[in-house]
Amino acid sequence: MTKIGMRVPPGYAISVDGFGRYMELTGLGARLQEYFDGLGPELATSVQKQMDASRAAKELFAQTPLPDEVGGLIESNYATLCERTGIPDVPVAVRSSGAISMPGQMETYLYVRGAHDVKHRVREVWESTFNTRAIAFRLEKGLAVAKAPIGVAVLKMVNAKSAGVVLTVDPTTADTSRVVVEGNWGLGESVVSGEITPDHFLVDKADLAVVERSVSVKTRQVIPTAQGTVKADVPADLQDRACIDDGEIAEIARVALSVEAHFGAPRTWSGSSTRTRRCPRASSGCRPGRRSSSLRTSTPRPTTSSTR
Repeated sequence: MTKIGMRVPPGYAISVDGFGRYMELTGLGARLQEYFDGLGPELATSVQKQMDASRAAKELFAQTPLPDEVGGLIESNYATLCERTGIPDVPVAVRSSGAISMPGQMETYLYVRGAHDVKHRVREVWESTFNTRAIAFRLEKGLAVAKAPIGVAVLKMVNAKSAGVVLTVDPTTADTSRVVVEGNWGLGESVVSGEITPDHFLVDKADLAVVERSVSVKTRQVIPTAQGTVKADVPADLQDRACIDDGEIAEIARVALSVEAHFGAPRTWSGSSTRTRRCPRASSGCRPGRRSSSLRTSTPRPTTSSTR
């Protein structure tokens, strides 16, 4: 994504091979396969059995710590990221990254600090492949239930002023000439969870002009703390103000369209507008003096472990 000019926070990825190595070295993969093989066909039709299977699978994960080989690689890459950013115990997001888009099915952890906690959260993201909704999805799609290889992205947290989602097609009308941008103050969790009604902007792809806008009264936001994230009240003077301005909207849409062109199909993104005016990457096309917008695709390709 960085190669095509996306402003992606620095980080590294743990490929699906890392997940497979964890399963192989610990024997967890074989134990999960044996467990699911013993379940009858009613698993596909019984929500209760899917919930029971999820609990049993997670218990197996909880009993299976990371082997030194896998944990050591996660830790060494995190140390490199800390050195690269110049921040000891740099706060990161730990989130799933797979070849198949399964939005909302895996866990995401924000403002994770320290190698020990990063390793713990990586294992919990892998464990979340056996959430009830993830099991139901694989059954519905005819996919193997006991095998759910997933990559994990570990990305430096950005100092978000506001955040939300971007869609390069209007989902309500299927209009491919528009970009939809929705957001709230703080981190994007309040938007993707549906907890609040976000600001909504409809952007014309031809000239990046805002053709429709709806600024909501936003009373709650998600903000970082030393222990992670918390829900908090939005200051009264910001509640009825747009969380991003027209210049930021146009820049977000421009970057989203460049990625849509690269992949050749409409895309959905999560992103943020930062509080700083520092250009995050010399190659990103931003100019000094402009507030920057950082975008992440919700359907990234699996990659090998790397901090580049």
